Amino acid sequence: MIFYSRHCAALLMASLCGSSQAANDLVVDWFIPQDGSSSLPSMKAEVGDKAVFNWGGYHNVYIHPSGDCSEDGALDVGEVSGSSYIFTESDVGSVAFACDVGRHCEFGQIIKFEVSGKSATDGDGDVVSIDSSGGCYDMDVHVCGCDLDACDKTKCEAKGRVWTPQCPTHCDAVVCAAGVVEEPEMPALMNILEELEENGNFGTLLGAIEATGLTDTLKGEGPFTIIAPTDTAFSSITVPSDMDILKSLLLNHVAQDKFTSTDVDGGRDVITMIGGEEIKINVDGNNVDVNGSPIDMDYFDVIASNGIIHGVEKVLTFKTDEEETSASQEDKSSSQEEKSASQEEKSASQEEKSASQEEKDMMADADTPSSSAVSFEVLHYSTLLSAFVACAFIL
Repeated sequence: MIFYSRHCAALLMASLCGSSQAANDLVVDWFIPQDGSSSLPSMKAEVGDKAVFNWGGYHNVYIHPSGDCSEDGALDVGEVSGSSYIFTESDVGSVAFACDVGRHCEFGQIIKFEVSGKSATDGDGDVVSIDSSGGCYDMDVHVCGCDLDACDKTKCEAKGRVWTPQCPTHCDAVVCAAGVVEEPEMPALMNILEELEENGNFGTLLGAIEATGLTDTLKGEGPFTIIAPTDTAFSSITVPSDMDILKSLLLNHVAQDKFTSTDVDGGRDVITMIGGEEIKINVDGNNVDVNGSPIDMDYFDVIASNGIIHGVEKVLTFKTDEEETSASQEDKSSSQEEKSASQEEKSASQEEKSASQEEKDMMADADTPSSSAVSFEVLHYSTLLSAFVACAFIL
């Protein structure tokens, strides 16, 4: 509790004083180690120095008084890239920073600073130089190295890389000068299937992979990105018994490449899967989902030797060919029904027009004398005229 209180005071002082109080900016490239390390290598700091955490993707920074991944008494440093912390006298000793997103800390996103009480400036106010030992960090591939052409600070920076004490193994100046390089031994990463088995929550998925003959594929070189439904996710659906359908479903949970949360945050939100379907990754603040299936925040960005794993809480669903054909037929049927209805309306309109014409014809017939009546009247007048002419002739 004392540790927590003194860090609260330190954070308050840092926020009031501003960044100008920091003697040195110690930049931390804040990411999950790609080499399977249990932590990022420790760094040295002095009172007045400022630790600056830069990252891409979804991370945060907390001080862990426990010195490990336990979140008891954790102090929030920041939720956005560029978050910083200025060390004070109360920090002398060891200070641990960790990412509390999912299991990022367990996967190695934790770093310890060894803070000394010596002032970071001398009596004249000049900055005192810090330990220059370190390794050459390639930001493009997240790999440290001590190659002959990059085994000291000058050579490293000439290659466009970063010389940093964060590297697991620091380059030996004597060895570098002698032209002999000893590459550090890195612990071997497990492949995707070994990681899933180690977790213990993906038994149904592993069984389906084996049943459909995809085991050797997913043990291959890759890299793969697998969207891995948990056992709970599979329990909410009826797993297809047809092996071809099941295999297609599984292949639409695997991409032929490596996509981290950083890639998604950078705008790569639509990914084509090996099975041919496209998935849409949505990031809304701290909420992430794949085609509407929430990401398992305790199991994503899991690094394996041949790819990366993102656990999901629902099985992704896609329309089958039969469903798409049925939907197409339904659309055609609906269109035909609309055409029939339109034709019926036209026929009804035509019938109304015909009925109207018949009414007009009947009214016209009622107003016009019949032809027989006209003929009779003409004959009658002709007879009278003939009689009149005959009488006139006799007279």
